[in-house]
Amino acid sequence: MKLEEIETAVEVQRKAYQLLLWLKQRARTNPDLFRSEQIEPFATGATCEEWVRRCSDSFPTQWRPLAEEVRAFAYVLSSFFKTSFRIAEVRHWDEVETTLVAGLRGIRGRRHKQKLAQRQTQDAQDLRRLSLNLLSEECGQIVTAEDIEHAGADPEFSQQLTRYAYGVELVRRCHYASQGTVVHRLWLELDESVRKNLSASTIWKAREYLVA
Repeated sequence: MKLEEIETAVEVQRKAYQLLLWLKQRARTNPDLFRSEQIEPFATGATCEEWVRRCSDSFPTQWRPLAEEVRAFAYVLSSFFKTSFRIAEVRHWDEVETTLVAGLRGIRGRRHKQKLAQRQTQDAQDLRRLSLNLLSEECGQIVTAEDIEHAGADPEFSQQLTRYAYGVELVRRCHYASQGTVVHRLWLELDESVRKNLSASTIWKAREYLVA
């Protein structure tokens, strides 16, 4: 994974997220914006790309993707609906508003929620292991399961690996379907300061830490 790929991925994620917030704001005065037929293009990266190319001239300039970013932007925008957002009806006193809300459809029951949390935690760990294995292959190193288990006990190593794993998945989201809610789990496991100011430099420094 190249630094330039990470830079593009971080930038399109920033723009796509801000565009979602802009669409949410617009929906307050245009309730039809989030009707089912209007949000169909967000279902896949390919259909979202068609929508972006058709509608990008209407986006705020600062959130508009560059010509070379359109495909990655569309795939990341679409992926938000598989990782951390959904369209739902929210009641405000006597009115019902169709809007963008954080979190995917809720799971009822404490037992089911606990099982889901456990599965997501395990899936996040699997993504960390995968990203480390890919990095070791890229660098011509050999990492054993024992090495990973031992390193995972180090909080600093664990946080740096989470940063890098999130970067790997973010780059993947620019080209392929998202891994789903487990990506959001990785995001939540990042330090709050990193989430607020995620940069390509932070992810690249995590890579350097891991290969040192």
